[in-house]
Amino acid sequence: MDSPPTLSLTQICTDSLILAIVGFPILLIRKSGKIHERGFFCNDVTITHPIPEVSTINNKYFHLVGNLLTIFIIISVELSIIKRQEKVKLWRLWCYNIYQILTCFTLGLLATILITTIFKGSIGRLRPYFFNSCLPNVNCSLPQNHHVYHTIFTCTNKNYKKNSRLSFPSGHSSYAMFCGLFLAIYLHKRAKKFKLGTSLLQIALFGLVFYIGCTRIFEYHHHWSDVIAGFLVGLICAIFVSLNLYKTLDLETSLQDT
Repeated sequence: MDSPPTLSLTQICTDSLILAIVGFPILLIRKSGKIHERGFFCNDVTITHPIPEVSTINNKYFHLVGNLLTIFIIISVELSIIKRQEKVKLWRLWCYNIYQILTCFTLGLLATILITTIFKGSIGRLRPYFFNSCLPNVNCSLPQNHHVYHTIFTCTNKNYKKNSRLSFPSGHSSYAMFCGLFLAIYLHKRAKKFKLGTSLLQIALFGLVFYIGCTRIFEYHHHWSDVIAGFLVGLICAIFVSLNLYKTLDLETSLQDT
């Protein structure tokens, strides 16, 4: 085997700059970005659902657990490769591969969040519980107001949050799909020896992804089309990042070769 590739300071600095360029707009948009204020019809039953009191997917730990699970699986698989190879110089290759994989994962994840954030603010779709969250000062009991598109109104609910205008696309769905598909492709490329175990884990990943999407619908956090759109965003980002990763990553030490 040829001398394993090494990381240069220039490459690390360049990668860090790229990640910063993609990540900084997310913070900027969330802090000072404007949300498109869409109007509503009084007879639109899709936005009159009750405000969700509980959430199956805990927002506080959702991204943390997802990131840690992804990193744990990647490091475990790469460690298995090195242990089976029993060559000291392969540890340099292990570090190189881990760096490449996690850097591409981070880039794809930031791109997924950025695209989702831009769409949410620019589209401003009302969530299924918007009416009860906002309680607009419009008398919807009057027949003449039923078929009028109301754009000028004030929310009277003191607990109203602008987040109720950020329904499309689903951020949970885009994040879950990106992580699930990225891991599924990774396992397909790197853990080929354990066919049944790999297939079982891939099926479990996609089952979890679709379950997360379903919870966003039946708990009235999102419309079904928000979830589908979120899945598409995550899917596209995962495919493009993975295609780029496995064109440059050294795959000579896959489990299939051990």
